[in-house]
This record gives sequence, C-alpha cells and structure tokens, in this order.
Amino acid sequence: MTRDRVGGGERPEEDERTADWIHLLVTRPRDAVVVGIGWGAVPAALARAGARVVAVDGSSRRLAFMDARATQDGLAVRCTAAIGQDGIPVEAASADLLALLEPVRATPGEIARMAGRILRPGGELVWQAVNAWRPRGAGGATLSAYTTALHHAGFHGVRVYAAVPDRGVPLFHVPLHDAGALGYFLRALLPLAATASPEARARYGVLARAVELGPLAARIPFVTSLARYLAPRWLLFAQVRTGGAG
Repeated sequence: MTRDRVGGGERPEEDERTADWIHLLVTRPRDAVVVGIGWGAVPAALARAGARVVAVDGSSRRLAFMDARATQDGLAVRCTAAIGQDGIPVEAASADLLALLEPVRATPGEIARMAGRILRPGGELVWQAVNAWRPRGAGGATLSAYTTALHHAGFHGVRVYAAVPDRGVPLFHVPLHDAGALGYFLRALLPLAATASPEARARYGVLARAVELGPLAARIPFVTSLARYLAPRWLLFAQVRTGGAG
C-alpha cells in the first residue's frame, strides 16, 4: 500500500491515483493511445473505463509488465514499443485520446501536429509538458509556446493543470487556466490537505504546512497569473476541432 510505503519513508512513485486526471477529460474515449506508461496505472484505468488502449513505451520491462497485467485482469490493452526516442507507431485518425506522459524529442509544433494526425476530429490530447524556465527543464518550452503550437495545429479548449506534488502520487491537479477555478481551489480544496494522515504530512513536508496559506493566496490578484508559470511541468488538455487539425 502507498500509505505503508510513505510511513516507512519511501517515495510513492505510482499507484492508481496517478491516473486521477482521466476524470478531467471532456469526453469518454473509445480508443486511447498512452505514450509513457509507467507501471500501467493510466492504461489500466482507461481500459476499466471502457476504452481500447494502445500502450506505447521505450522500456521492454514496462511493456512486459503491462502485458501481463492486462492478461491477468482481462483489460483491452495492446502493448507496442516506441521507435527510438519519439516514435508513436499508430495509424492516423485512430484514437479519441492521446496521452503523452513522457517527453517526446520534438518541438512543440511538431508534437502538436503529430497529435492532430493521430486523433480523430473531436479527440482529446493530454500532454505532460516540461517548463523550460524551471531547473532541469532542458528540452522544455514556455507555456505560451505549447498553447500557441496547439492552436496552430487545430486544437481548441486548452486547459492547464499542475500536479501537486510534482513527483510521485499527486494529491491534486490544480487548475491554472481559469482564475476563478484556481481561486476556488486555493480557498476551499487545498486546505483539505490539512486532514491528511501524519505519514502523508511528513512525506510532503513544506507543502503540507503551506496549505494554511491557500485562502490568503486566493485573495492576492497576481497569484493566479504567476502560478501558471511556476510549475516544473504542466498537464495540458486540448481537443481537435471537429473540422480536423490544421
């Protein structure tokens, strides 16, 4: 159990809550492609929700684990190896959901166009994008560069979230695209972290103590605009226009 690992001082790298973001999707996908599968939490959650999933990863060990998990649990997950660093071996217009959960070696524009090719009209992209302004952000770009690339590739409805904490099992996906939603999060949801177990509070350290500042931060106007740029990475959601990508 994750709680047992946290209590023992270990870092929780993944459990089923890693896939909590699927509840933020606009539509329920029939066919999903997941690039960067970890130990299978996201492909498994999507399959349990009724999707047929193609799991793409560069690690043969993770693919073998996912394949065994899918067989054992009767999940509609097909595993396939990535080609090099940036290959996604799936057909054009074959998916309602593309989740890019590991860095892909290409520019934001190239990635957005590739996503538009893979997705059907109305399909949804979930893109874990690295912030180039943060330490160890090599290979990333600015939030403006990502959103501009998506718009140019024919996407709309861009929404931006930050996972808190950034690594390991997230407690929250913080909405950064809407000042009202972020204010509500700071006033009403973030303080709920104060009810976490002693083990979790010890694990999350400064973050757990900082929750008391949430209601105060919500009353400071520049916090909402500044917060958009501070996350080490973002989870971007966007849909292909029904007329297709540009």
